[in-house]
Formats: sequence, structure tokens, C-alpha cells
Amino acid sequence: MVTSRRDVLKMGVALSAVSLIGGFDGKPAGGRFFSTGVADLDRSLGGGMLPGSFLAVVGPRGSGKTAFLLRLAKANGIVDAHAMNAGGSDMLSIMERPDGTHIGSLMIDAAEPSTDKEKEDMERDPNVRDAFLTRWFRRTREVVQESGGLFVISAWGTSGGSSGSAWMNFPDYVIRANESAYRIIKSAGAR
Repeated sequence: MVTSRRDVLKMGVALSAVSLIGGFDGKPAGGRFFSTGVADLDRSLGGGMLPGSFLAVVGPRGSGKTAFLLRLAKANGIVDAHAMNAGGSDMLSIMERPDGTHIGSLMIDAAEPSTDKEKEDMERDPNVRDAFLTRWFRRTREVVQESGGLFVISAWGTSGGSSGSAWMNFPDYVIRANESAYRIIKSAGAR
């Protein structure tokens, strides 16, 4: 099955594209945050992540990124995880319903929305991967901010999370996973 970049992006943010009733004014709806599922991180973030946020969880393969996304999903009432077995990224999309419950979807081992040529180029040159992630993350952040939901993606590799990577400008939050220990690299300030 050939999946276009647009189709994968739509799958990843489809649930986040539904607008929240009452709009988003930069403050959590009803004083609510999206919990990370890790109490120390939630305290460090002042209660959790703001609605309308884009989070990247970075680290090498086997560092606990998938476990973090599973915890985050469960902490926000999302129990369905779908193993895509088509790539190496995990993507989580969450929306808060007007009644305060959450809906969402977690895709494990999903393919990044790239063409075959882009994949080949990224394997040869980390700078191509950074440019690809910059384009993808820019659009993802726009969609998530419009929706008031939460979108989370795992990013791997040695450049994933280095402060020199252009894509680091787009996630509101960046958390580094290291052997199932988590550290905040970037946190959204007041909007």
C-alpha cells in the first residue's frame, strides 16, 4: 500500500483537527492540561502541557520513547494503540471533548510521511532529515494550534534533539528519553 505524505499527516492529526467548542485563548480549557503521565514532568511543566501543543520525544532507538507515548496516552484516557509496523516513528493525537474526556489515537512504528526518494536521501545525509522534519513539523504545529488538541511524535537519531536542528523551533515541548528516564529540553512558555 503506497501512502502519500499528505495521507500520513492527515492520519496523524485527523483527530486533532476538530475544533474545541468555545475556541482556544491560550489558557487550558477549564483549567485543564494534558498530563505527560510522569508526575515529575507534570510538576515541572506547571501541571502538564497546554492544549494546542505539539510535543516531540527524542532519543536513540530503545531509549523509552514508545513507553513514554504509551504512558501519555493512558494518562489522558487513550487506550487504543495501533501497531503500524511501517516505520520507526510513534505518533499520538489527542483531543479533549466538551465534557472533559479525551479521544485520540496512538500509532506505533508509523511511517514518516516521506517519499521513497526522501527516505533514501535522509539515510545518507542527516541534514536532509532535519530539513524534512522542519517542513513537516511546521505544518503539524499549525494544525494542532488551530485544533486545541495535542500531537506527539517520537524522533530518533543523533541529530534528534540537538539545539542546532532547525526543526527544534516548531515543537512547543521537547522531551529527551534516555533509558526510560525523561528530561525536558524545551517547554512552551506563556502564549
